Amino acid sequence: EFPDADAPFADDDGDAIYFTGGAHSLTDTLIGWAHDDGTDSGSGSGGTVTITGGWYESDFHEGMAWSCGSGTRTATAVDTVAINCGQGFEAAWGVTRATATHCLFIANCTGARFGDNYENTYSGSLVVRDSILLHNYRDVWGRAWDNWEVHLSQMEIEGNLLTAPDPLFPANVAWDPSAHAALLAPFLPTPAGVVGIGIATRGTKLDMDLLAKGVPVRLSTFTTGSVSVDYAVTSEAGPLAAGDLLFLPGETVETIDLSGPEFAGHAWIEVTLGAAEGAEVTGIPAVRYVSTSRIVPAGSTWRFLDKGTAAPAG
Repeated sequence: EFPDADAPFADDDGDAIYFTGGAHSLTDTLIGWAHDDGTDSGSGSGGTVTITGGWYESDFHEGMAWSCGSGTRTATAVDTVAINCGQGFEAAWGVTRATATHCLFIANCTGARFGDNYENTYSGSLVVRDSILLHNYRDVWGRAWDNWEVHLSQMEIEGNLLTAPDPLFPANVAWDPSAHAALLAPFLPTPAGVVGIGIATRGTKLDMDLLAKGVPVRLSTFTTGSVSVDYAVTSEAGPLAAGDLLFLPGETVETIDLSGPEFAGHAWIEVTLGAAEGAEVTGIPAVRYVSTSRIVPAGSTWRFLDKGTAAPAG
């Protein structure tokens, strides 16, 4: 983890590895939980970078961020996974020619992107083929800081599986879990089987105001099979709701919707995961939402009658 997981976040090139000029390669390497990018290249001369069998997980900005200060940067990723990153694979500023072949970019904010948010020139290209871009907020994005238009002439996104059809990139196929689930198997670090599941929050006691956003439940990784888990919702007034969540192949996050009026006005609400199929509860099993409203605000001046008798009427 780069830096330590408990270190304060600073937007200051907290990359795991930063490449400059020359030829570089990484094979069968796990890089995750970086405060910036997993692997980055930028200032300095061009060169080549080859990623084979990589796994990038939870890198705050990009898993793989390719750019070039001078010359040409040629970056290639093969048989590589980027999951839960800000962006999985990026061809950014300078003359950067980035190609991803047979990769999986899943559950990121952006799967693959041409361009970035720096005031610079963008003279390279992004090629993604024979890959799966699944359940990202944006599977593919091509806007850059120079004109904030989609750089279609510099992008070749062909022969991939996308979460849904994209009219900008028609030479791809929409994901069908019943037909395509087996294609995830080569990317799994271990054979498909039982995965971990848990409530995806940073703690077990949260502010009631967060309840309307829903309760996120996450798998430890994608899987080729379906997963389900029961849940129960209780409060100081007793049981409120019960149900189950279903994760189809490729899905890693589902949300328990608690936005209805029956969940309003309680002092606390607790959500507990129960029996799971195809998964084992290894993460947070229960979380409690607590009202933080105060009858007497902090710092107030107040008095009370401490005589053991009732206060006089009026």
